Amino acid sequence: MKATNIFLKVILSLLPLTTHTSSHEINVGIRNLVFTDNDDPTITSHRFCAKHGILDADCASIKSEIASVQAEACTATNNLGLHIARPTKGEQIRIPAHTYSFNLMAFFPPATDTTIQANFTTCLVLISTYNAGEEVTTPQRCVTGAIPTVFPFSFDAIGYHLATVEIFSTSSNRKSALTLATASVAFTTVSEADDKKAFFFDAFCDPVLPDQPAPHPMTRRPMAMLGKELMFRSTGTSNPGRNFPGFWLPSAGICPEWFLNMNSPLTSFHDIETKKINMTAGTVGHEERDEDDDDHQARQRMRHNALKVFSMIDKRFGLGKLHYFCTAGKWKDEERCTPALEWNKLTRDLTNRWRNEEMIDVERAIASGSGDTLDHSYMLSRFYSVSNLVTSIRLDPNSWRSNGYWRAARSVLELASEMGMETRPVVRENVRERVLAGICDVNQFIHSDLGFQIQGWESFYKNACGGVDDKVATVEL
Repeated sequence: MKATNIFLKVILSLLPLTTHTSSHEINVGIRNLVFTDNDDPTITSHRFCAKHGILDADCASIKSEIASVQAEACTATNNLGLHIARPTKGEQIRIPAHTYSFNLMAFFPPATDTTIQANFTTCLVLISTYNAGEEVTTPQRCVTGAIPTVFPFSFDAIGYHLATVEIFSTSSNRKSALTLATASVAFTTVSEADDKKAFFFDAFCDPVLPDQPAPHPMTRRPMAMLGKELMFRSTGTSNPGRNFPGFWLPSAGICPEWFLNMNSPLTSFHDIETKKINMTAGTVGHEERDEDDDDHQARQRMRHNALKVFSMIDKRFGLGKLHYFCTAGKWKDEERCTPALEWNKLTRDLTNRWRNEEMIDVERAIASGSGDTLDHSYMLSRFYSVSNLVTSIRLDPNSWRSNGYWRAARSVLELASEMGMETRPVVRENVRERVLAGICDVNQFIHSDLGFQIQGWESFYKNACGGVDDKVATVEL
């Protein structure tokens, strides 16, 4: 079997027919990726790539290959297989554009007479969300005759789209025609004329070591900046039952694992610079240091150790800790706790609406790995504001679809629009001119170049990273 990507070799093996499913194996380098007909290509490829440190460009090819193999597998049971090769899932189509061509790949059963292959009706239906979460369906467009390899279509508005292509047997009565194959793909249309863009970059938690030309790929964490929101992309592999593969979640950069310990007095770089050190016990307290404390050497050792302990993505833990203690009633500071309490109420309202109106595709959510959250607040515990939510959708609506949350996403777009927020999909721009590795390098880029304020960073950078950088943001946001 010929592979569609030069670095992929596809091996097809069929399970017994009584299972009504097929198991497939894709060889990627020295690794094997096994999947079935029912596995979602986006979720399957994302988890595989996150596990093995495979970069996005190659991962997109793997995702497309999975979908193609699944479509071709339909022919083993005398069905017609259909794969939409272009656009790929998550693709961005620039507008105002010229006519865009959908590329279709039809796979015929081995026993199909070639003379019959001209007797089809191929139709495309487009469901779009342009503003405030409202869906609009474009009238069906059909072609009769041979299944086309190219299906032209024109776009004139920015939005989120789901295109479904169906192939029918030719019939004088269109309504009674038999559906032979169907395939869908989600993508967006964007405008290059928009002032704001989303900046994507790779952050490696570990620094570059002297004998290594590059950091280990498993320490890579894709990150993005849109407006004032800094986000990281979930691997979807670390929390069984509470996973959201491909979701963009709020971040505050790279941090030592101290910050993610609920009992630690250190939840930010500001704490490293300001919390009191018990010189006798060698411990850090919760109170602020005194101006006359002679703790320079001890604090310098703490800064040095912060760069050596296990580093990881800061999931805005300081903010998460504040929300936790405020909503639990353990912290009573009204000024600090008001946003947390308001967000807590909104999450309850959203949860109730999503559940009452059945906005979550439960089957898809369980398959993607978030089944344990269905009886609680879904993924909302991973966010702290509507701005977080709408940014996540704009960065990658396809992850919300793949995880079974698209109707919920539309309700978020509706809410954000009412609040005056921008809700349209946004142009992606890669900022990968150099490798960003380690706490100092990554956070300095985030704080100085992108302009996302990391609490206490300037002082920590000066004292721990051995540098002073006064430059202003060089990326226009």
